[in-house]
Amino acid sequence: MAPTVVAEAVETVNHRKVPQCIITVRNQHGEIIATATGRAYRKREPFEADALM
Repeated sequence: MAPTVVAEAVETVNHRKVPQCIITVRNQHGEIIATATGRAYRKREPFEADALM
């Protein structure tokens, strides 16, 4: 069976235009195998994720 990983992103700074998130990646045993932080820029227009695929 192939290993399973799960990523969870949590918004840590709720800013109107530039929010910040922390991302945690866990393996099939629930152990943290990676973390990352990131920032985004919020626009007024809705984001269409389907357009990326």
